[in-house]
Formats: sequence, C-alpha cells, structure tokens
Amino acid sequence: RGRKVAEIAPPNAWQSWLAAQHARLDALLRHGPAGLEQNYGDIYVALALGEPAILATSQREAFTNSGVIYLFAISGLHVGVLALALWWLLMRIPRLPHAAAELITLAVVWLYVEIAGGTPSARRLALMLTFYLLAKWCGRARSPLAGVVAAGVGTMMVDPLALDNSGFELSFGVVLGLILYAPLLWAAVEKRWLPWRDIPAPSLAPWQKITQRLWRYCAGLLVTAWTAVLCSAALTAEFFGTFSVHNLYLTVLIFPLTCAALWAGAMAVVVGLAG
Repeated sequence: RGRKVAEIAPPNAWQSWLAAQHARLDALLRHGPAGLEQNYGDIYVALALGEPAILATSQREAFTNSGVIYLFAISGLHVGVLALALWWLLMRIPRLPHAAAELITLAVVWLYVEIAGGTPSARRLALMLTFYLLAKWCGRARSPLAGVVAAGVGTMMVDPLALDNSGFELSFGVVLGLILYAPLLWAAVEKRWLPWRDIPAPSLAPWQKITQRLWRYCAGLLVTAWTAVLCSAALTAEFFGTFSVHNLYLTVLIFPLTCAALWAGAMAVVVGLAG
C-alpha cells in the first residue's frame, strides 16, 4: 500500500463520494464466512476492484510467476463482464425499453470505472461502449476498429501522458490484435479443423450440431486467449521483466474462471445493495 506523505488539496465532493462507494464495494465483496473472508477476501477485492497492492507478498509472487498478475488490473475484461451482467439483469425487467437498459448500463459502467480508479484500460472499453451506443442511437454504422481509435484519441486528449502508461499500451495493443488478427486466425482454424466441415448444416445429425457448437466455443476461446497473449507478449516482457510460456495454455483455463468470478462478484454487489 502507499503511504500518505502530505495532502496538497482536500478531495472534492465527487472524489469523496467515489472513495465512500469504493469502501462500500470493498465491504460487500469481502462479506462471507469468516474463514473464506480472511483467506480470500484480499484476492477477491484485488480482482474486482483492481488493487493488487493489497495481496500478500506470497500471493503476489505466485500470481506474477504464473503470468496472470494482469488479471488484478482493471481492464476491458472487468468492464465487459460488468456490462454483460448488468445488461442481462436489465433485460429480465418486463417492458423496459432497450434504449433505457443501454443508458443505465453505460452509466453504471462509467461509475464502476471511476470507482475502481479510472485506469486507461478500463476507460478504453467504457469509451468504446459509449461510441458504439452513440453510433447505434444515431443510426450510424458501428465499427470496432473505429471505436478503438476514437477511444484512444479521446483518452490522449484528456491525458496525453497516458501514451506512456503500460496499461494503456497493453490494453490498446491487445484489443487491436483481437480486432485485426483474431478473425484471420479463427478463419484458418475453422477451415482446417472444424468437424464435418464438408457436410451441409441441414444434413448434420443433432449430436453433430451440438459437437460443432461445443467445438466452436472451445476453439473461439482458444483463439481469443492465444491472440491476446501473443499480442501482449513483448510488452509484458518489457514492463514486467517476465513472460511465462505456459501462460498460452493457462489463460484458456483462467479466462472462463475469471469471468465466472467477476459475474459472481457483480451479483453479490447487486444483492448486497438491494439488501
């Protein structure tokens, strides 16, 4: 943790409110059985709120050596999981217009980003979501690449020094890699290894269709994870001084588990706030 040396200026009302909400979310995420709360509370809070500094030294070293310490920095993964979880909940409300659900989701996403510290990687996805929804509401074509570029320009307009930030470079580098290279890799993998690829879809048996869906899910997860790892390999080695080769395989297992943990955290916060 950091040590307070001097206070240049007192926090304004907005910053004080964000700090209070951060403390409230911290308490909600730690709530649970005494044993689990003591042993895993720091890990859960570090994952959901992006605070790797609260991890014990042994925990931090273990996650660093395994190459997954990046999971404890608020990124597009965290924001995306929150947005999807909130969107799913709002869509369960009868007669709620889609535009209202989108507006609420966007507002909560920005609030979460600011409460979690407003890192460049988190703001990147929040800006992309903002530009995407603005384009949709205005009836304009939506492009992921245009959204990334607009988010990058918007971030540097607010903070030009963000270009020298490791989180900024890793976040935008990975997203650009996913947009530019993942579709090419996916097309090659599907063309070469899709089961029964030469059989027309209407002619497939039900069990073959289920197998193809399962294969597409697993292959898509593998392509996404490997593209992200490979696109961030050089920057990871530069900034952290290490790169774990086994992370190519470990990420495939960790990604769905991390999503599940973040979904559970989001649901716990919703239930805690409602209660």
